[in-house]
Amino acid sequence: MRRSWLAVLPLACVLSLAACGSGVELVAESDGPPPWRTAFTERAAFVAARDSNTLHVLPIDSAGQPSAAGRLRVPGRIDAMAARGTHVFLGITLHQNALQEPLTREWIDRGWLLIDERFSSGGAFLGGSNLVIFDVADPARPRFVSALVTTPMPMTDIREIVLQDGRAYLVTDVGVWLADVADPAAPRLVGRVSETGVAVAAGRHLYVAEGAARPGDSAGARNVGGGMKIVDVSNPAVPHVLGRLDARALGTREDAGVYGADVDVIAAGERHVYLDAEVRVGARTRDFLVTVDVSDPAQPREVGRVEVDFLDGLVVRGRTLYAYGTGGSRALVRRYDLSNPAAPRETGRYDLDDATDMESVGNLEAANGLVYVQNDDLGVSVFRLPR
Repeated sequence: MRRSWLAVLPLACVLSLAACGSGVELVAESDGPPPWRTAFTERAAFVAARDSNTLHVLPIDSAGQPSAAGRLRVPGRIDAMAARGTHVFLGITLHQNALQEPLTREWIDRGWLLIDERFSSGGAFLGGSNLVIFDVADPARPRFVSALVTTPMPMTDIREIVLQDGRAYLVTDVGVWLADVADPAAPRLVGRVSETGVAVAAGRHLYVAEGAARPGDSAGARNVGGGMKIVDVSNPAVPHVLGRLDARALGTREDAGVYGADVDVIAAGERHVYLDAEVRVGARTRDFLVTVDVSDPAQPREVGRVEVDFLDGLVVRGRTLYAYGTGGSRALVRRYDLSNPAAPRETGRYDLDDATDMESVGNLEAANGLVYVQNDDLGVSVFRLPR
């Protein structure tokens, strides 16, 4: 029988190398309905349950043990989530029939959700998205801080929230909106980037990657839609593209066709960006972890690549890169040494499913010598990897 979502299971034993096959130690896990979205800080996990519009707050103590502290019923749909310090940022989508729901009306009456009249036509609500910020300093009692209508057009979902230096970058399928959230109680939109795709921010730059060159395109033609773009966001009111790495530069040539690379994963270090480039070669695809030197943002250039498989996400922490993914009912984490960014050196490969009932990884954070993972089959799993 499946235990309830709020049952948190500490493990007293340390799994041995012989027991789990990869030397990874399962420290703790929460058991319950699969998560839809997660966000992590160094000391907490935030989980939006897949089968209900409920946000769960799970503090994680210094030993890596999560505990069920608070929950919050949320109207609409949490399509994106991020956390920083004692605040959690929710991208909530309201669709056409949302106003008929009692919980939605309650949030609107409280001022927790904002409705832009421009999103209505003939008295009918067309839909919209809000950035809603909660203070979770007291995890048992999430406290509303502010709300912001995020996309000045209806029916545009927030796909990703990227937090960096007092800003929230709100990624949608029609662009990236820049919000000043330095004061979480008074967020405001400050600019928009027309480029869209998976994104990561570092310093005054936003890196946006997506798309591919089309087979048969001439090698000299510029494909402005594919590859990676570097956007200067130092002045958020007038962001502008500084440089781009074309999808063809990440792809291969076969016969008369140029095959580009789809990029759907990206992470940033100090002077380098790391991409998952899925290269199409005829009917085959190959995945590469690609290192891009961005020290000159006007001329980004590939400086190294390593072939990988099952790569769904990347996390950079100092000189360590964690690559995670799912394939063949296996939940895999690889660890790389970035002492030489041009040649990431694999220092560990771990099958998390050897240590627990886990077939897929939805999100990952590394902090305090531990790895926090969104276990798509359960909730949050905490691991300690061998040194």
